[in-house]
Amino acid sequence: MPRQRMTIAAGHDGERILCLRLSGLGDLVHALNALALLRRERPEAHIAWALEDRFAGLLTGHPHVDELIVVPRGPWAAALKRPWRWPGLAPALSRFASGLRERRFDASVDFQSSLKSAWLVRAARAGLRIGFDRPVSRELNRLVQNSLVRVPAAGVHRIERDLALLAPLGIPTCYAEPLVPVSPQDAEAADRLLSGTLAGGPLVVIHPGTSKAAAFKRWLPDRYAAVADELVTKRTADVLVTCGPEDRDLAEEVLRLMRCRGALAPRTQNLQQFARLVSRAALFVGSDTGAMHIASALGAPVVALFGPKDPVQTGPYCSRSMVVTGQAGCRPCNRRKCSHVRCMTSISAESVLDAAIQVLDGAGECRACQGPIKAPFTAGLGFGQWRGRVATCYGSPEFLEWLRSLTASAGAGAASAPSVAGLPGRLVVRTGATEALGRRRARAEWDAALGDWPGPPAARPAPFPVCFMEKRGGQEADWVLVSEEERAPRPARHEKEERRHV
Repeated sequence: MPRQRMTIAAGHDGERILCLRLSGLGDLVHALNALALLRRERPEAHIAWALEDRFAGLLTGHPHVDELIVVPRGPWAAALKRPWRWPGLAPALSRFASGLRERRFDASVDFQSSLKSAWLVRAARAGLRIGFDRPVSRELNRLVQNSLVRVPAAGVHRIERDLALLAPLGIPTCYAEPLVPVSPQDAEAADRLLSGTLAGGPLVVIHPGTSKAAAFKRWLPDRYAAVADELVTKRTADVLVTCGPEDRDLAEEVLRLMRCRGALAPRTQNLQQFARLVSRAALFVGSDTGAMHIASALGAPVVALFGPKDPVQTGPYCSRSMVVTGQAGCRPCNRRKCSHVRCMTSISAESVLDAAIQVLDGAGECRACQGPIKAPFTAGLGFGQWRGRVATCYGSPEFLEWLRSLTASAGAGAASAPSVAGLPGRLVVRTGATEALGRRRARAEWDAALGDWPGPPAARPAPFPVCFMEKRGGQEADWVLVSEEERAPRPARHEKEERRHV
């Protein structure tokens, strides 16, 4: 089993970083926040991104990516289905692996954390290989990593998990705005396709479809049509029904069932043209799909329909939004097929229409927040003989250097320390030596605080656990516990004056 550790990586000229998120349109969009944070903290690094050929259009020309490594999944999958082509597949895989190794990456960041990304991580042989620990890591992926970040499997958003994965690079877990690239040529082409389609009202994009594999997330076409009709009647909306290559028939059915005028989105040539269409929307209505996540990343207001999946983990995050969920008692679930899909059919047209009108009128909430994300993200940490865990939102190089100096002098009894530059509040340090009861209490306090953290990235009540470390020597042990001091907020000046007059 690889040793869990967090490294101090302040960055250096010529640093080469490989990011891996191969598939899943929505998952790729979720990782764009982490890409923006990585580029912000490593402006001089060479950042490469590996992804499958069918999604390459999303990152083509991305200003944060220096090199796009396209995995030819289509040809390889076709060869696997034809045994007579297997002799030529092995050399192709070997050449691809050699190409990764020859790039001499300093670090790899595996957002996929599955078997199909594990072999690429192993082939690249970066000195620092970062991946998720259990329970998020799948299919023994953790065995190829040498730096694991532990994040919860539920209760937090996928975007927050991806941001936390950068902590072993010394990057604090902070929010960063995603960037969805649209080339000038694709923007012009999409605008040209829309010209003459819109009548001048607020543009409402309705995306009724999903991929065939995610058909269980689809809502009923007649209810989409009913919502669209009401939006045209009550808000003079321009309704544009979009679709992917696998669900055009569903979009056409919605338009056929509408009483009012609506338009079928013109065929786009790539994902960036589609993103341009969505970026112009005053409202996006759809279920849990990659298209919805693109809309949210672009800042478009969203009404998202959620049945089987958990919106806390995969709901709209970056834009003003409202989520409408089904009423089935079995949701959320992880099934890929369902005989009744009650979680979707229980969503009424009235509830979606009400949410849509509210969001058009300025209601809704954006889950993203600036500053450190104080969610239960922790990672292993080691300094010499010291081993422990650190909250990754305090994973800045300055904090880790400060912590190194603390562990070097630990064992001198209780101590307090000034705040570290850039960190909120005041950090309190408690140290102990050989006292088993004190060490157990400190560790229990750390574990209890972690267990009490809520999921959403709202402000957390202090004390906030930061780090717990131990150094063992035979039967004895030294320990260090770092946390934020709990302080009542200071009253505002006018409140002081009112008290004085009273």
